[in-house]
Amino acid sequence: MKSKDFRRLLIAVLFFLATVSGGCGFALGFDSSRREIKFNRGLAYEALEEYRSAADCYEAVANNSKSNYKFPADESVLRLARVYSAHLNSPDSAVFYYRKFLSAVPESNRHPRVLIELANYYRDLARLDLSLDTYREFLDRYPDSELKQEVYYNKGKVHIKKDEVDLAAKEFKFLLEKYPNGNLADGACYYLASTYGQIGNKVKQLKYYKKILNEFPASDLREISAFRAIKLALELSRKEQARNIAEKYREEFEEGSYRQDIEKLLSGEEDSD
Repeated sequence: MKSKDFRRLLIAVLFFLATVSGGCGFALGFDSSRREIKFNRGLAYEALEEYRSAADCYEAVANNSKSNYKFPADESVLRLARVYSAHLNSPDSAVFYYRKFLSAVPESNRHPRVLIELANYYRDLARLDLSLDTYREFLDRYPDSELKQEVYYNKGKVHIKKDEVDLAAKEFKFLLEKYPNGNLADGACYYLASTYGQIGNKVKQLKYYKKILNEFPASDLREISAFRAIKLALELSRKEQARNIAEKYREEFEEGSYRQDIEKLLSGEEDSD
């Protein structure tokens, strides 16, 4: 079967399922209300990567729901935000629907995650002040949320983008103090090293690369941290320390991307001795 014929067949099957489906997804059901049928058609179009048509379906559901933003209207609004942001390159529409979800569906337990999603979207658009404002809005609204460490981490990254090195370091330090064993602690160490590198403090930069090596055995950042720690130790004329780091982690990074670079660094120093 040709790909075009297969696509037509797939569309026909999905639209059949979307018409008889009563709930989210394609599970068969008995409630064939117009809004749910339209919503499920949007899902079908989205599965087929027909994003403009999917958005039209979701908008028909959202715009006909008036003030009653229960399923499928609430899901339609959120899917509109994500379709416009990820696929249709329409930032104003994406932000409109993110905000509409946050205001029109006040009881949703997804608010914290959606607010972070919006802040991250502003960051990706380089609307950095709006991104920071939205992260602060999150912290004001959800002071006890488990997602706070993600917000501090992302705020630090935005401050780096704004060349606000001191403010970035403050966020990463706070994250490390409050969540020393959190899943973003190694990343905070890495960015702290980067911020100290930007202001020329190689001693503290080296300290945080070594912290990753010493305290985070499962981190994906270990190899690049070892390479940069060795490079910094050599720049600080700490040749013995550089060799000790290389020897200690030689076996761990034997098949790694930076193995040859580390060997070159050390061989260059040996030639200069």
